[in-house]
Amino acid sequence: MIATAPTRRRIRRTREQVDHEAELWRRYTHRRTLTNRNALVACYKRFAWHLIRQYEQGGHLPPQLTGDDVSGAVMAALVWCVERFRPNSGAVFTTFARRRLQGAIIDEQRRWGGRWMDIAGSVAGWHT
Repeated sequence: MIATAPTRRRIRRTREQVDHEAELWRRYTHRRTLTNRNALVACYKRFAWHLIRQYEQGGHLPPQLTGDDVSGAVMAALVWCVERFRPNSGAVFTTFARRRLQGAIIDEQRRWGGRWMDIAGSVAGWHT
């Protein structure tokens, strides 16, 4: 079973959160340090977990795979997105990052799917 994209639900943000994100992007654009990058990753971690939960609760992940299993791949994809996003492009970061994060979930599912089949096959071989 390959994961499909669940329906979108908006994450509501306050004006203060929007202003805080804009300030973090301004800092990161001015000085690309690990501290500034990690602040942006922390800021969007809620968005990443929201996508993971949508896949998990929507039945888009196989039973042997949990949100915790894919979280590492999703967080690595989130870092990738922060490093490559250009705020002056006019795009919204969450729009830019959504497909990459969804792709990370699907890639992790494929990776685990093959591993699960290998484990199941070797266990079946023990009983013969």
